[in-house]
Amino acid sequence: MDPDRKRRLEAAGFTFGTVGQLFGLTQAEEDLVEMKVALAEAIRELREEHSLSQADLARLIGTGQARVSKLERTSESASLDTLFRCMLVLGATRQDLANAIARPTPPQGPTGKPRAAAKGTKGVGRKPQAA
Repeated sequence: MDPDRKRRLEAAGFTFGTVGQLFGLTQAEEDLVEMKVALAEAIRELREEHSLSQADLARLIGTGQARVSKLERTSESASLDTLFRCMLVLGATRQDLANAIARPTPPQGPTGKPRAAAKGTKGVGRKPQAA
């Protein structure tokens, strides 16, 4: 984040920290959230690599487009089972799943430093397969 912007936000009462600090998560809970976010990002990337719409992916896994949208936005209700299934339907291998989970998180900002959460006080792929 731009240092000037961060200073202005802090002056306005915003504080910065990790997602875990923001929501009071344990390390295990924070790790789970980070894994889900990494998988959701990998699903979107794979879907786009295969030139599929969310509706196309929804048909492949037997659900609706709105559900795929929630999966890609890392909805709290997204299970690891469903995220894994999406990856596999999109042609990902077990190694691709492991690589997605092992992505560095939180996402890196332009400076190479982890992006901070703010709280206001005021490639892979084989051909996609049907499930």
